[in-house]
Amino acid sequence: MLSRNGYPNNFLDRCIQQFLNRKYFVTQQHDTPAEPSPSPKYISLQLPYLGSVSNNIQQELSSFIRHKAVVNMKLRCIQSTRKLQSWFSIKDRWALLNRFNDVFKLMCLCGASYIGQTQRNLINPIEEHRTSLSSSVCRHLQANPDHRVDFHNPEVTGSDNNWQQLQILESLLIQEDKPEQNAHILSMPLCTFNL
Repeated sequence: MLSRNGYPNNFLDRCIQQFLNRKYFVTQQHDTPAEPSPSPKYISLQLPYLGSVSNNIQQELSSFIRHKAVVNMKLRCIQSTRKLQSWFSIKDRWALLNRFNDVFKLMCLCGASYIGQTQRNLINPIEEHRTSLSSSVCRHLQANPDHRVDFHNPEVTGSDNNWQQLQILESLLIQEDKPEQNAHILSMPLCTFNL
């Protein structure tokens, strides 16, 4: 399991050696009765796993404690790992724009918004809203040149693989938010909620 998770061979060898030493020490103790030695005191330290660097730090700290500390003191290092995503603070915008079967929201800096849905990759309708004059978002930006819409980071407000469910979700969100750019457009009439 450790090997599959990318731990180096010298770390694996040490784990196996420690296990066998403990097993051998316990057996030896039972075979020949000896004067019980005081149990060692452990200092626990959590270190990030950085391959050989972590192992070197652990060895240096262990030798320091052996030379400077009380006789019966031992260091116990716990090597922790981090998820790969935690090393990257910025989300990949292409992963967002390649989604499909989503309801999305575009926001202008002035507060005007548009809610739409698509079964295609999100990048396609976003590009159409950015460039096509048939889009109320594009017309809004042309009428107000100082306004800005972040087309690279649309807000995904919901998703569904069923086309009708997607339209209902879009209609519910339009009724709830009443976005200025599509105030009179509903994907599907919702008579129950329009009373």
